[in-house]
Amino acid sequence: MNQDEVARARITSDDRGTEAINNQSATTFLESKIEPLKVNRDSHYAACESLQRTHTWLGVVVVALSTISLGFTFGGGELLGDLENYFLGGTSVAVGILAGIQTFSNFSGRASEHQGAAVAYGALLRELEFRVSGAISEGDNLNQLPKLMDRWLKISEMAPLTKSSLRRKNGDP
Repeated sequence: MNQDEVARARITSDDRGTEAINNQSATTFLESKIEPLKVNRDSHYAACESLQRTHTWLGVVVVALSTISLGFTFGGGELLGDLENYFLGGTSVAVGILAGIQTFSNFSGRASEHQGAAVAYGALLRELEFRVSGAISEGDNLNQLPKLMDRWLKISEMAPLTKSSLRRKNGDP
């Protein structure tokens, strides 16, 4: 949500509670925000899954290579002869590099941040869906609109960035 939308959402209601926001009701305005919220939620869940998958597969490769290196170390150098020393050195270096990438890229921490953002967007999405279902009056929707838009803004401020390709994949134009 950009700053203009937040500013427009802060329009206060008149004494009847029916003032229109840009020539639309508060409920219609909230309905228009459901799809962007779904895109945000789904993009963050997709980023979380991708980062978790990367973390897992890097870990599997590191464990496999270190196990192979260990096996060659205890093998006594008889399996491949002189080539074994080069292979052992190469796999040891690869294990170190991949373990460093896995550690310092912080895939699991970044995945947790995306998961937290997705959960927050999902909670706001459920509230908006409930509000536009007709269970809440137009006046109450209008009164709560600034709080809802502030909540969205706070989530957006704390949420990590997502790739534009993930956003397009999840329905962002």
